[in-house]
Amino acid sequence: MTDWDQITEYIHNAMQAIESAHATTQKLQSDPNSEALAAFQAQMKELIERLTRLQKALDHESDYVLDELADRLAETLSGKPVPYRRTQKV
Repeated sequence: MTDWDQITEYIHNAMQAIESAHATTQKLQSDPNSEALAAFQAQMKELIERLTRLQKALDHESDYVLDELADRLAETLSGKPVPYRRTQKV
């Protein structure tokens, strides 16, 4: 899986977390109780984690582009990926 595939997956996961958090928010608004509040807090924590992961990747977008290009070029020329990366694999 390429870095860009991984970033796309992060975006998809974040969108799913937003939808889930929205549903949990509506449930909390319609029936405010401790169980609904705990579910809301858990959903918000998950959403924050997913958005943070996505933001880390997007903060270094140009580095990921250069690494992907270097990987493709190295594989084309030598058949092996580049051993050095400017970024961590996402």
